[in-house]
Amino acid sequence: MMRTMRNTVVAFALAGALIVGLGGCGGDDDGGGAAEGGGDSDAAVVIENFEFTLQPVAAGEDFTVDNRDSATHTVTADDGAFDIEVGGDSTAAGSAPAQAGEYAIHCEIHPRMTGTLVVE
Repeated sequence: MMRTMRNTVVAFALAGALIVGLGGCGGDDDGGGAAEGGGDSDAAVVIENFEFTLQPVAAGEDFTVDNRDSATHTVTADDGAFDIEVGGDSTAAGSAPAQAGEYAIHCEIHPRMTGTLVVE
């Protein structure tokens, strides 16, 4: 009887571990991560889970920043070319520099958030 109970407990523990492990293998409907694009948004910059997802923007054109976090963030060019603040769960507009190139960016509030915005 003791062995049967122990085997049952072990079986439930293994089943639970398998369910938890497979839960992390769920599909990613947007087809990409930070390097590939922002999923369902038309925004050039998507902020989610304290990470930037970036799409190229046209030189001199306006672009949208979609902040999906509840925290306020900034999209700040390291060289000072632009600085956009966007409140939690909201969007903001910014203007791309007139000069094409790659612009290193960061969040002034959360300095570990970094990326490169491509201006074409």
